[in-house]
Amino acid sequence: MSKTSIDRLKRLLETEKSLLLSGNLAGVADLTEEKEALTKSLENGGPSDLLPLAAQLQENGRLMAAAKTGVAQVLETLRQQRAARASLSTYDRHGTATHIGAVREGTSRRF
Repeated sequence: MSKTSIDRLKRLLETEKSLLLSGNLAGVADLTEEKEALTKSLENGGPSDLLPLAAQLQENGRLMAAAKTGVAQVLETLRQQRAARASLSTYDRHGTATHIGAVREGTSRRF
């Protein structure tokens, strides 16, 4: 393991953090191969060599988890919007729910 590899990984983690903060998840994915290669080159390192990277790795992990949560929330919002377009729920004066389905566009035959 070399100091150069540790420095390269530190820079890569800084780049990853910047991409996560800007919301560029595609850019984060592009770093995966290089990150894996650098990580493999550090496998023989001792804990004292890798300790400086721990804080960066934890911070990026936290940001990655937040990004995952954000994407899940967006997907749920889109699902709800699609469902709202597909049907309409109303209530009559007695509080009984009535569901009205959306008219599906398609071929209609008129005679």
